[in-house]
Amino acid sequence: MGEVVELVHGAHAALTDAVHALVGLRPDTIQRDDGPEAIVRESLYTELLEARHGEDNGDTFVRSAPASSVPGWTDALSLQVRIDMRTATWWPATPAEPASQPVTVRRLYALSDHPWRPEDVALLRTMTREIDAWVERARTLLPTEIAHTYELRAACPACGETTMLVDGGAGELVRRYVLQATQTAAWCIACETSWPPAQFALLGRLIGAPPITATQQEAA
Repeated sequence: MGEVVELVHGAHAALTDAVHALVGLRPDTIQRDDGPEAIVRESLYTELLEARHGEDNGDTFVRSAPASSVPGWTDALSLQVRIDMRTATWWPATPAEPASQPVTVRRLYALSDHPWRPEDVALLRTMTREIDAWVERARTLLPTEIAHTYELRAACPACGETTMLVDGGAGELVRRYVLQATQTAAWCIACETSWPPAQFALLGRLIGAPPITATQQEAA
């Protein structure tokens, strides 16, 4: 009997780990001008949704990359639809909690929290294999590293703000320059105005940065 209990426990734990890998938040570190900063990355499933819709943000809960560098929405949509449909067959009901999460995430958490029986071990293993495959596919589609984020020490040309207090990730407020940039996007964390790469030269002129030389363009 003990072996059966251990078998169920092991299969259940593997499912829980797979669910977390797909829909759980992920701690990470990014390099800023003043050193490394601990951040929390959104889940792979959330990044798939954002890749599909081409969203972008520069908050403490960050995306792997701005929308201009995420995969085509067709690939993200295909995987997301497969996840949604398959999860609905495993758990047809619509859980009420956590209400802030998409229904697929709620269903996956419900599967993880369900008290599975010995006769369910085969199903548990099947679900775990499929979820693990989704995780690997999502990791293939989405960037694996977060681009270096630069702080531009100038006033935002849209709102005029230069710095603001933000959550530093440990419950403490830290002062940051509002203009943030990577190689693929620039944005203001105060007013949320953003500039694509095609407008980098314009942004540079607006904040008084020296013009980009031909050598710098070639190096980029």
